[in-house]
Amino acid sequence: MTITEIEPDASAAPVAVREAMAPAVYQRLPKNILADSVSSGDHKVIGRLWILGSLLFGLFTLVADVLVRIERVDTDSVAVFTSLTTYEQWFSMHRVSLVFLFVVPLLIGIAMVMVPLQIGAPSLAFPRAAAAALWSWVVAGAIMIVSWALDGGLVDRSGATVSQATQLSMLAMAAVVLSLLIASLVIITTIFTERSKGMSLYNVPLFTWSMLVAASVWLLSLPVLFSNLMVMWIDARGEA
Repeated sequence: MTITEIEPDASAAPVAVREAMAPAVYQRLPKNILADSVSSGDHKVIGRLWILGSLLFGLFTLVADVLVRIERVDTDSVAVFTSLTTYEQWFSMHRVSLVFLFVVPLLIGIAMVMVPLQIGAPSLAFPRAAAAALWSWVVAGAIMIVSWALDGGLVDRSGATVSQATQLSMLAMAAVVLSLLIASLVIITTIFTERSKGMSLYNVPLFTWSMLVAASVWLLSLPVLFSNLMVMWIDARGEA
């Protein structure tokens, strides 16, 4: 007579028993999802947070674009903005946000998720720098939007004294540009130094190549914008 052993149901066992049955699995489970996401160095988590932040900023950009287009309708009964200066502020804000808070960060987020997987790298070259660039970009982007809406922004006021809100907009935009520069440097360094053994640049996938070219262009062009913003801010401080 053969006795058949029936494996006990793991879900019905106490917590201590389940952890003893598979300790490695339970050690990998996050204890606090929010805290682990904020402090994570995993390229997938960082990249998804970049994508999420860019989509949220993109939603705001869409709302700003709708308001601007409503204002441009040739009718006297529709007036969204109270003055021409306010209209110019929102017009410039939605254009700047479209590039620096939506399109470029979205590509950076996708690259941080996909590039290490395509080149066989365990993670990004500088994961902590990528995380620091992420949160600096989020905070600076929020400050830029708020200061731009509070009588700030890069709008010509016909020789009037530059307001503190405008100066804050310059600093916040410079911080956004600096964060994008750091993220671009992380992507380029990852492509050059973290490839699998035997993989040359001729063998990397097309998306990785495209991000290498795009990040190189950003790395060459964004410092010019950053330096111009700093010069404008110093001039504004001198006039104040």
